Amino acid sequence: MGSPNNVGQDPPLSTGAYSSTSQTPVVHQIEEMRETIKKLNAKLTTKGAKERTLEEKMEYLMKNHEQ
Repeated sequence: MGSPNNVGQDPPLSTGAYSSTSQTPVVHQIEEMRETIKKLNAKLTTKGAKERTLEEKMEYLMKNHEQ
C-alpha cells in the first residue's frame, strides 16, 4: 500500500476561482483589521505607561508615608 505523492502538501491554487474583484473586499477587510490592531496597540502602550506612572506614584507615596 503506497501513499500518494501529495500527502502533506497544500492543494494547488486555482487562479480562475477568484477574480481581482472578489479579492478586493478581503484585502480591504485585512487593511481595516491592521488599522484596528495599530490603534489597539497604541491604546495598550498608553495604558501600560499610565499604569507604570501610577505604580511609581504609589511607591513614592508609600515611602513618604512611612517616614
